[in-house]
Amino acid sequence: MSTPTTILHTEIFGDATKPTLVFVGSLGSNISMWQPQHELEDRFRIVLVDLTGHGASPVPPAPYTIDQMADDVMATLKQKYDITHASFVGLSIGGAIVQSLLTRHAHAVDCAVLACTAAKFGTPDTWQERIDTVREQGVSALAAGVAQRWFTPPFGEQGYYERYTEMISQTAAEGYIGSASALQYFDSHEALAAVKQTPVLVISAADDQSTTPEVCQDLADSIEHAQFVSIDNAAHLVNIEQAKEFNETVSRFVSEHARL
Repeated sequence: MSTPTTILHTEIFGDATKPTLVFVGSLGSNISMWQPQHELEDRFRIVLVDLTGHGASPVPPAPYTIDQMADDVMATLKQKYDITHASFVGLSIGGAIVQSLLTRHAHAVDCAVLACTAAKFGTPDTWQERIDTVREQGVSALAAGVAQRWFTPPFGEQGYYERYTEMISQTAAEGYIGSASALQYFDSHEALAAVKQTPVLVISAADDQSTTPEVCQDLADSIEHAQFVSIDNAAHLVNIEQAKEFNETVSRFVSEHARL
């Protein structure tokens, strides 16, 4: 039986005559994590997406799958904006969702930027521990530890640890559990071998302890012709900590491959 799609909360900026660039974010985030990317509006029509069960999006019962979450993104773009193809930037679980689009909706992906993400995220046991913690104690029990991994100390201590601990804590427990369960057994290595034509850029952050540069390199190596870039002096949320370099890297790549 197919799972009904969920229409997600989004924000859209920019001129519809410009190429569409869709941003899909991290576990425990909402669309405010993409604030530094608003400056790309002069070059692209920007769509920011709250993940299934996150931010202001509906919270279906757990568990979820990455394919289900990807289908939610596509259904939302079509129903809200009649968008049938776009360029996509996915960070962390957002990168897993974009990988699903690459392998299952290739016609809809002009090009893909996979940032601080992986073809496989840790071990099932680690995810089960997270799921059990959230089920028993709530998302706030994990929030500070997760935020500590999102930024390097010199940057995080400028108020970012506190701000993003609060963001993570506000995530619905059911949405966090559902999304964590989607990552628990996710492994795209085999599926990615079929990606032959779509341009892909993998971005790593040199100080990322969640999806290390080695993990990101493994992802790039799994995709034929994928490009790989590493950005220094940043941890997991590289789009915030090194926003200027991230934006320039994304803009340069997407401008080369986007379709109107």
